[in-house]
Amino acid sequence: MHKWANQDLEHNHVPAAIFDTILNKQLMNELIRELGEHKGTVLVDVRLHDGTEVIVKL
Repeated sequence: MHKWANQDLEHNHVPAAIFDTILNKQLMNELIRELGEHKGTVLVDVRLHDGTEVIVKL
């Protein structure tokens, strides 16, 4: 996750300590469990001018 967070940041790196303390395994499990309770919720529903549709659901 640390590599993903820093992929577009050349000068402002996110310190690895944040992922060790704030985003630990227990917190991630709680987050995933909570998102699972909202399964099917539409996050994005867009239709572009060329007719392309994008629908993003949990």
